[in-house]
Amino acid sequence: MTGIALERNCATVSYVLHDQSTWPRGSAGGISRQCEIELLAEFALQRTGAVGPHEVHEALHQFQLAHRALRKITVFHPLFAISMLEVEQAIGDNVAYDLGLARMRREADALLSPSEIESLKDKDNCKLAQTWAEEKLYMKDHSMLYRIYRGLKHLDHRNAFDKLSRILNDLSEGATQSILLKHRCIL
Repeated sequence: MTGIALERNCATVSYVLHDQSTWPRGSAGGISRQCEIELLAEFALQRTGAVGPHEVHEALHQFQLAHRALRKITVFHPLFAISMLEVEQAIGDNVAYDLGLARMRREADALLSPSEIESLKDKDNCKLAQTWAEEKLYMKDHSMLYRIYRGLKHLDHRNAFDKLSRILNDLSEGATQSILLKHRCIL
């Protein structure tokens, strides 16, 4: 899906499970660092018998950490909502996929409400606008996710937000340009 060669960056990924009593990370249920995932056992595959959203989320971080440009912005979770939906569909978790897609459709326009935007910092405004653009593209055509990742393949690390925004704008054939400009995503 991502086209990112994780194995070039990490020959192995360490997967550490913690009980609640030994969890050092506060309220987060998982964390990824270069070639390492730490996860609360209650959210782990071994406990539930199915791949859960925490595993998918942390695995996406691993792929993004292996990408020169995305590693700089993975903390802002670019492409996460649509990537997680695509993974849920690919592994056959149709209930989670259907619920997530329905939620995305309901909430897409609310992402950019004036009250929401006013409360955010400039960088947050851009991320919110990018998320809106990602989700609009995905809802129109699910193959857009793969096209976005292909566009990112040779992206360097300089101005990653700007370059991701340009890819989103190009794929939308300019339909997202005014929003991305308004929220300072395109420099």
